[in-house]
Amino acid sequence: MTLFLLTLTILRCGFALYLINIKINSFHYNLAIIMASHMGLFNNRFERIDNANEATHILSVLAYFHNIFLNKIHPFADGNGRVCRIIMGAIMMQYNCHPIFPLITDEEHQFEYISTIVKCELENSDDLLVRYFAKGMTESLLQRVYEF
Repeated sequence: MTLFLLTLTILRCGFALYLINIKINSFHYNLAIIMASHMGLFNNRFERIDNANEATHILSVLAYFHNIFLNKIHPFADGNGRVCRIIMGAIMMQYNCHPIFPLITDEEHQFEYISTIVKCELENSDDLLVRYFAKGMTESLLQRVYEF
């Protein structure tokens, strides 16, 4: 069993460069090849975010990233969703969007989140996740408005 440490540039936010160090077993799969094949696609989509267009809207781009990260790359044994949401939050802040996500506070919310991810993979579409994010963001913003 061969172990190696891989440093990946996940995204660029402003002047800061965010790196994630990943220690993996090389017999599992070659994460370097998988990440390299997706990094150009991610960066291209991040650079083309334009909220006036549905295909390049920040929620569409984030749903695409989320599904690829969780369904195809899945680099960690545990915590992939949390890491993915942290990266998504950094991207949202780069585009002056407050990082608001659907609340996952109990098993029912967790089931809805995971089943949405699975349906997206089965349908090979990000549309359900875009709607899930939009619904969660709307609910979160409304809750904050009513708190004032």
